[in-house]
Amino acid sequence: MGKVEEVIKTVEGQGVEFVQLQFMSIDGRVKSMTIHVSQFGEAIEEGWGFDGSSVPGYADIEESDLVLMPDLDTFRTLPWKYRGKRMARVLCDVCLPDGTPHGGDPRYVLENMLRSAERRGYKFFVGLEVEFYIFKGGKEPLDEGGYLDYAPYDKGEELRIGLASDLQRMGILVEKIHHEVSPGQYELDFRYSDALTTADHFVLCRQALKALGEEYRLHVDYSPKPLPGGMGNGLHCHHSLADSKGKNLFYDPSGEYRMSELARHFMAGELEHAPALTALAASVPDSYERLVPGYEAPVYVCWGGPNRSVLVRVPGYEVRRGSGMRFEYRAPDPLCNTHLLFAGLLAAGLDGIKRKLPLGPPVTENVYKMSEKRREELGISTLPKSLDEALDALESDDVIREALGPFMFEKYVALKREEAIRS
Repeated sequence: MGKVEEVIKTVEGQGVEFVQLQFMSIDGRVKSMTIHVSQFGEAIEEGWGFDGSSVPGYADIEESDLVLMPDLDTFRTLPWKYRGKRMARVLCDVCLPDGTPHGGDPRYVLENMLRSAERRGYKFFVGLEVEFYIFKGGKEPLDEGGYLDYAPYDKGEELRIGLASDLQRMGILVEKIHHEVSPGQYELDFRYSDALTTADHFVLCRQALKALGEEYRLHVDYSPKPLPGGMGNGLHCHHSLADSKGKNLFYDPSGEYRMSELARHFMAGELEHAPALTALAASVPDSYERLVPGYEAPVYVCWGGPNRSVLVRVPGYEVRRGSGMRFEYRAPDPLCNTHLLFAGLLAAGLDGIKRKLPLGPPVTENVYKMSEKRREELGISTLPKSLDEALDALESDDVIREALGPFMFEKYVALKREEAIRS
């Protein structure tokens, strides 16, 4: 049975009445057009047109006709209903009327970068830790719990389990979900996969978070710093390279921290391009309220092992087994566009491999408690302090610019400059 037949059978068997054709805007928001199931076959065969000039960054009014082409690998029946109607969603590639991929489509940017890596024999895998708050109303946290607390201090378990169940019914394996440090704050981790699948899953996760919260008449907030005195919401990216057969290329049992030489070059690339990557990872003005000392969010460009004050770390509980060897990049927050972030992160690492960049020694001290003189001695620089600073770094970084492509780069910077001005 082909993919088209398989999807049509699912639609008929589950009584789907409407299908949401979804795509990503440049600033990371989900855009959606709902069609009746009777039109889905036409959408699969010919695509579905929309006005690109009405989506920021996609097209000017004189060239506004764009087409959504469903990627059937992303088709999922939604576990929730709208007024009793069974819904499904499918992510779409954005194309020009002649079928050419659109340079402003974040999925295309990532797919293009992944193809570049595959030509060199690499596959890029990513897993995410998603942090978020749940508020009763306004900014009142759902509970007074703390890290790993359980009932009665933790009052969000029912909603979290509902979320995990919803996601798993849609094919997203949730590995763990628990209370985070601040009252009303929680974390959900879903299993690593290839970068495109993980980025797509994150889009669905954010949608599910909001939908389930509304069902409980609660507000789910995944902004970078919802409460001034609380911990920020991070989106920690666990990532690794594998060969065409799936063998982890970051692992070497004889290397320091069991890291291969290739892994060291990859991380050196991440650190060299860290300022430009920050424009993709911390993509809104409020992101820089999270990136401050004292709240476990990274501020300084350095790496370490179990040290959570560094930008990139090697999780100590994973180095014991080769298949789990990975790096954790800690700068992103949940408002970023993961498709663009993963493309930039991969480009930075591949540049490090290509140039065989050396990796300095790990930082074992708490960087937040270091004196400025000590940081200078160790050569530790600081991440950009604002979105404008990060965009300046992006504009001067040829590697990350090339990864985004000329159209995406120009539109992304323009949109983010406007956001910075409005803030």
